[in-house]
Parts: sequence; structure tokens; C-alpha cells
Amino acid sequence: MRLVRTLMPVLALALPACDLDLGGPPLHTSLNPNAGSPLDGVSVPPATPSDGAPDGEKGVPVSDATDPIGTYVENDWVEASEDSEATFSVDVDHASYTRTRGELLASALPLPGDVRVEEFVNYFDYGYPAPDAGSPDPFSVFFEGAPSPFGEGLHMLRLGIQGGAVGVKDRPAANLVFLLDVSGSMGQSDKLPLLQESMLVLLGSLDERDTVGIVTYAGIERVALSPTPVADRATIEAAIRGLTSGGSTNGEGGIRAAYDLARGAFVADGINRVILATDGDFNVGLTDEPLVQLVEKFADEGITLTGLLFGREGVDDAFMEELTNRGDGNYYHIDRLDEAVRVLSTDVVGTLMVVARDMKVQVHLNPKVVQAYRIVGYDNRVIADEDFANDFVDAGDLGAGDSVTGLLEMRLADGEHAPTDLVAEVRIRYKSAGNMESKELKWPMLVSDIRDGASEISNSMRLALGVAEFAEILRHSRHSDGARFQEVIDLISDFAEGDGDVDELVRLVQRAQALWPR
Repeated sequence: MRLVRTLMPVLALALPACDLDLGGPPLHTSLNPNAGSPLDGVSVPPATPSDGAPDGEKGVPVSDATDPIGTYVENDWVEASEDSEATFSVDVDHASYTRTRGELLASALPLPGDVRVEEFVNYFDYGYPAPDAGSPDPFSVFFEGAPSPFGEGLHMLRLGIQGGAVGVKDRPAANLVFLLDVSGSMGQSDKLPLLQESMLVLLGSLDERDTVGIVTYAGIERVALSPTPVADRATIEAAIRGLTSGGSTNGEGGIRAAYDLARGAFVADGINRVILATDGDFNVGLTDEPLVQLVEKFADEGITLTGLLFGREGVDDAFMEELTNRGDGNYYHIDRLDEAVRVLSTDVVGTLMVVARDMKVQVHLNPKVVQAYRIVGYDNRVIADEDFANDFVDAGDLGAGDSVTGLLEMRLADGEHAPTDLVAEVRIRYKSAGNMESKELKWPMLVSDIRDGASEISNSMRLALGVAEFAEILRHSRHSDGARFQEVIDLISDFAEGDGDVDELVRLVQRAQALWPR
């Protein structure tokens, strides 16, 4: 059964129904958060704030190579009797999907290590309802459980989180510093020229309350524009259009200069962010972990980082992902102008403004009902169970209007299970703006909350499962049983009509199928 929950301090899982169309039967949504009413004739206890997560141990995936960045192992099946808690950080990035799109459109398959399943899944809009206007929490939560189409006897739990939208005029003033890579490697047509057009798109989404500074870097860094009010658009546009490329790539020098500029123009209670636009080829100064630690230090000061990656060749995708993760920001790959419009114009408030910080998810499974489970994707976002309640452990952020989808595959235990049996307790911790302590909420999921058959799976669930399977095929995942491209197409085709992103996805799956080794 598909369930939508708007988080409240005391929240009932079973509530009166109202009709919302997400591609399936009517949803159940929170209308009265304090009323525990029957769901399909089954009384369900309300969700409540928690005192904290119980102690536990998790075998967190570790690097299987000497380089700590970009090397991680795939999440595997875990016996619920040995470890009943699946804990991970949210992730709203989707650079891996757009990078793969560029490769496939160029008639090339992506490198398996560049495919991050959760970034594929999170590229698409599943139509999760926004939080109620009176909700004390800036997001809503959605559940759906159903049989998995990719394994006999397996079930899939989908968790959707939808951030509340904030209007452009309602967001705080922004102090932005564009940190622009103008090194020689940026000279290609899909790099610097597209970067310039992308920055102009972002400029067009800002208003007179905002300021923009520009730092360029190649062999040396240079302040190309001191923080300038957006009211003076002509000056900012001229600085962007006048960029040329050449020289080596001193990322460290550019980053230090950009953060110094952002510090000088810091806006209390505003958005303070560095927008790094590069092909990720850092070859002078600090690199790898020391540079990541530098960015992390600035994030602690309240200056966050958005990374925009350009180009297909010579890019360091894994490093950019880690850099922006630790910079408390987000990461996108801009492969064409309409992607820049999507990220920097249509979704600009979500790109810039965080509504929930350090958001962690923990699914506590009942070993009497669930024999084993695996987290689908999020391989480098797994958190030790005991760190779920540790507010000093960093996690991902949710932007205004952003959504996050997580998938958990389960193998149910043998035997009969009553409709009222608990499958899992889903917990979320997050920090609200200006709060250093996390708030924790939790909801029960019952056997009665799982759809009975594959024919009852909603179209949006089918889309999420199809996208995840496509990514696992490309990643050469141990969990993907062969290159089942046609099954992916069959799953997502019902969602394609009228949705340009999904229609394009169908064509990409077909192209991957044609390129796949026979």
C-alpha cells in the first residue's frame, strides 16, 4: 500500500484517505497528524519522536584500493538477525546520470565505477506530495512496499522524501562566489563555452538582493570580479563573457581565494555559497583528501559548495562528488544548456537553499519478518548504526523543493505473517535551519502496508525500480542478473508518455542495449 506521511512530532501511520494521483491507487496522506485511525481495517500505532537510536555495529563498506576517494564497494545482502539496521545519508545529487547520458549519446558505455545507482534514481520526479502548510517539518515522507520484479520472493521498500518549496522571493539573500576553472583543459566546446552560458543562466535567476563575485583559476588564481550587487548585471555579464582558457589547474589556490571572497561578503542568516565550475582536473597544489579537508573546514564556517562538472574527457567525477559532499553542497554534471536551465534556473532555490541539514535515514527491520536486506545504491553514503544519533557525524542536506528516493530490497522470513506484524521502523534525523541538534522522527511499516502483487505496483514505483535496475546493469552489479534491458523498458514505458525525461531514458536504455557486448 502506498503511504504518504507529512512529518509531525506525533504522527499516525494510518490516517483518513484522500485522492492524490501518483500513478497508482489513492494514497493515504496525513490530514490529522494526531488521529490514529484504521488503515484497511487495521489499527496502527502512531509514530512519535524518538529518544535516539539504539547502539549497533555496521560493517561500513571500505575502500578496496589505496586511494580513499572514488573507491568503494557495493552494498551486499545483510542478515537481519545479525544486523537489523540499515543506516545511510540522503543524497540529492544526480551527476552520475547526466554523465552517463552524455556517454551513451556519444555511443559509449560509461565506466562501471562512474555509475552511482542513487544518482540515477534521484534524477527523476516521482510526484511526491509537498508537506502540509502547517507541518513543523520542512518535508513530507512517502512509503511504498511491493514485490520486486527482479527476484523471485523478494520485496522492495521505497522511501520518498519531498522538501517543501520556497519561492524565489521568499528565500534569503545570497552571497555567491563563482569559482571558474579557465585552465587549458577547459578549452573544449562542451566545457568553457557551456560554463559561461550556464553562469549567465544562474545570473538570470538571481535578484537585486544578491551579490556575485568571480574567481578564476588556471596556473594562478585571480579575482575577476569583487562581490557585486546583481542589480549591476551588465558588469557581471561582461566578466563572465570575457573568460578565456589556458594554463595548468591550481584548484587549491582558486578554492582558497573564492572562500576568502565569500568570507568577506558573508551574509548572516543568508545563503553563502561557492559555485565551483570545472572539469575536475586538479593538477597543481593540494589534491585529493587534503583539498577535501580544506573545503570541509569552510563548510563548518557556513560557506557551502555547489559543484558543476563540465565535459566528458579528462574529468574526475569521483573526486568532485566527494568534494561537494564534504562541502555540504550538491553536485551536478552539466552536459548541455537545458540541463543548466534545469539546475540553475528552474530548480535554483533547491540548488542554493537547504531546508534540512545532515539528514540521515535508518530502517530498523524486524528479523521475525525480514530475513535479509540490502540498501540499493548509496554505497558511499552508508553510516555506522551507532552514528545515526551522533550529531557530529555529517550527512547530506535537502534543498527546498528537492526530493530523495531510497530503495531497500528485502527477503522476507519463511512462514505466515499477520497483517499487523511489524516489517520495519523507519527513522529520519535532520537539523533544521540554525539548529545544531537533530530532530528524530519514526514510523512503523506493517505487513499490511506491502502490496500483494506486482500488478498493484504504482507507475512511479515501477519507474524507480526500472531506473535502479538500469544503473545496476551499467555498473555490472553483483545484484543484476544479466543485461535485462527489455525488462527495464517494460517497467518504465507506462511512465514515459508525456514525461520528456522518461521518454529520453527509454531511448538511452535502447542505446545501451545496442552498445552492450554480445
